Amino acid sequence: MSFTWPLSGDAGVFAWMADSVWRGNPAYVVAWDTKGPAAWLPSLAMQALTGRNAWAIRLFDIAMVFVALMSLRTVTRRIGEPAAARIAVALYALWYTNLDFETSVQPDGWVGAWLALACALTVAGGGAGAVAAGALVAFTAFSKPFYAGHFVVLWMLIWAMRDLSAAARARSACLVALGGLLLAAAMYAFLSLTGSLDAFLEVQRWNRDVYAGLSGPWLTRIPSSIRGALALPWGLVAPFALFAVTTKFDVRSWRSIAALAVGFIGAVAGVILQGKGWTYHWLPILPYLALLAGIGFARLQLPLAGVTAHQFSRVALGLALAVSAMAPLQQVFRFVLSRRSADAEALYERREFKLYGRHPGSLYAIVDSLRTLPVPAPSIMVWAMHPAPQIVAGLVIPTRYAVMRPLFDGEGTAFRARYRAEFEREMQAAPPGYWLVPTLEVETRNPEIASRTPPKYAAVDELLRTRYALVAQSADWLVYELRKTPR
Repeated sequence: MSFTWPLSGDAGVFAWMADSVWRGNPAYVVAWDTKGPAAWLPSLAMQALTGRNAWAIRLFDIAMVFVALMSLRTVTRRIGEPAAARIAVALYALWYTNLDFETSVQPDGWVGAWLALACALTVAGGGAGAVAAGALVAFTAFSKPFYAGHFVVLWMLIWAMRDLSAAARARSACLVALGGLLLAAAMYAFLSLTGSLDAFLEVQRWNRDVYAGLSGPWLTRIPSSIRGALALPWGLVAPFALFAVTTKFDVRSWRSIAALAVGFIGAVAGVILQGKGWTYHWLPILPYLALLAGIGFARLQLPLAGVTAHQFSRVALGLALAVSAMAPLQQVFRFVLSRRSADAEALYERREFKLYGRHPGSLYAIVDSLRTLPVPAPSIMVWAMHPAPQIVAGLVIPTRYAVMRPLFDGEGTAFRARYRAEFEREMQAAPPGYWLVPTLEVETRNPEIASRTPPKYAAVDELLRTRYALVAQSADWLVYELRKTPR
């Protein structure tokens, strides 16, 4: 079913970054985004294989789910908790299917799969596996740098391998570090050779100084982060994960469980560091939580726990699985109903995907309509961080700033002043043929868009009033066309 979904705003941005590089441009110079190359390299790989479309990256997303599931099975068996394998796999699979078109196909979800695979390679042993595990963790750091902290989890898992000599464990730990260094060197070489390194490092400085808001009030982030960690559907299993951490059956499994607990805490710390608490920011906790909860449930079903504990754990597990299955079943139900008629499908697109749907009057429909005009490849500026329709249609985005965040965030900083000056030069030098601006109705539904309307950016408001004319309107979009002569 997910293969029929459109690209969300974020997925469209990653497709735009990938398309820009595919056209031979240096990353971050022609297309600006906050995330590192690990966020858009999968989109680039899928575009190279299948062309410009919305379904290929969802195929990659599903593949990463299977990678995570196989990795969870390996980890539980290797650390001496085989009874937890099926439970962990079932929990993770159902949790991931709770995601919608917007919270799936997110690099944070892939990071969770890559971290699970890194843990599986580490506990499986072997020099090549250790190098690959280190490379995977380093690769996650090229999505968001703080994911590098998960090297600690791999080293703790190696420390837990009491069947290895101290020298063998030290060698494995060094190989993990070597894998990370080799991957980091390769990524920096790639960015340097493509002329992207300076722009990439500037974006990382913007992330540090503006996006993360590290000077903001930290204590206000912690309660919201705790609420997010305990949110449905995964919040139900938190007590059982805690039970796994606090029961000590044998040295190896206890030390491995401690490593997984550190990974979970590190993933939560990453959410706190970002300060946003969006659903997809939580996805890296899922493999750790599924493993810990699976171990907790499995231990409560052992004879040692007693009959009452056994019965309670079975009921609680059934409840956790049932709650986790509700959202995906609802999604399937809505999808099936939408296939009854064209009108039902259009209503489904509008309600399910909102601004990102493909119903009549949507951005996809407008871009397709403009693309058929008797002019070569019209230049279209979309004022809503939604480049997916242009990318799928094979059009070029007329600015470095399809992501509007750097034009609005960081008020009073040199970053915003420089980015605005650059954007205004772009618009004056080569004004797009069309501007598409969300309507007031969209603004009332979307506070983020409402905070970034043209009237809140004087130069853009002036540009639209003097150089453009309103020529069409749908429920969601105002269509402005470039005047032949300025007013």
